[in-house]
Amino acid sequence: TLNTRDYVSVIRTVGGSGAATVVGSSSGRLVSASRTHVKDLKAALKNVKPGGELNVAGTMSVAWKLLTASARAGTAGNATAGCSRVVLWITGGRDACYNTDACRSATAPGACPCTQGVLDEIAERQTELEAVGSSSGAILATLTIGDEVDDSLPRQMACAANGVWARITSGALSASGQSRSTDLTGYYRLLSASRWT
Repeated sequence: TLNTRDYVSVIRTVGGSGAATVVGSSSGRLVSASRTHVKDLKAALKNVKPGGELNVAGTMSVAWKLLTASARAGTAGNATAGCSRVVLWITGGRDACYNTDACRSATAPGACPCTQGVLDEIAERQTELEAVGSSSGAILATLTIGDEVDDSLPRQMACAANGVWARITSGALSASGQSRSTDLTGYYRLLSASRWT
């Protein structure tokens, strides 16, 4: 979905309480989706192996900080197209927060703070992004991959940032292990609509 006028970054979520890491960029901002940068990102991603616990709030913080830094630098700083801002979060796991004793044993509604912590982080970072001169917020598209993945958090995250959620089951993956274009229809519609705002 990228073209040469877009700006992009890839973030790897790892390590439970560990910080998420930006893959293929050390500038602290988005990079142009030029053929060279996209090729470099793909090469960097080939070295990334799944593993570790998810830290969703930390990842959302890093994502929005990249967007905010790029919005501050602006088009003159070669860090943004000044257009729609989209965060695409792809997951096949569950936030490490839910594995804590407090949340495993929580029986009362609201006793486990994990979901609210992620939603609060998104709201706080969204407010910071919107405060940058003439900057709009970001929309969040969430995608869960797998048959048994808990989708309650990804659904709520998408709603919190005017986005869309989709699930790709293992049976829906193509023979190559990639999703088919029809599996991402909601995401493509979201991108198409966002370009007209």
